[in-house]
Amino acid sequence: MGVTAMPSATFDQAYPLARRAAEVRAAHAVRSRGLGSDDRQDAIQDSLTACWRAFPQFDPNRASLATFIECVVATRICSFVRSARRRPKMDALEICAGYGRQPDVNAWNRRIDVRALLKTLDDDKRRLAVALLEDRPADVARKLGISRSTVYLRMRSLRRDFSDVGLTLEGL
Repeated sequence: MGVTAMPSATFDQAYPLARRAAEVRAAHAVRSRGLGSDDRQDAIQDSLTACWRAFPQFDPNRASLATFIECVVATRICSFVRSARRRPKMDALEICAGYGRQPDVNAWNRRIDVRALLKTLDDDKRRLAVALLEDRPADVARKLGISRSTVYLRMRSLRRDFSDVGLTLEGL
């Protein structure tokens, strides 16, 4: 027994039913499962494709066309939601945020200059400069176990060291 081709009248009847069922179920999945609008469109297309593939198995003696389509769409949407939950959440990469822009050569040059300057500083000044890149002066004073006034005095000295090589410190 071979699969008989469906008459075109059945396809003409099935498409609007499949489209409506897919849109309704996908909208519900987005609301209840926290999927995005892109996922909604993907779920609709996935469901319509599943209906198209399942049409040769449609038997009007077993169920109505609307029931058959609802079952196919419901099964496909459930599978889609399960697979969406298994997909790892991806954070935007910093490198992608600047895609298409010219690289900031000046920033790279400043980094190279700062690294070169840090190598010339004594251990205390280097430790202070690195700590100030990450924290506020009050926090640095606590971490290094020195007074805040000492931190500010050493910051003045650091400013001179940086200005001697042509660098300015906006944050220091």
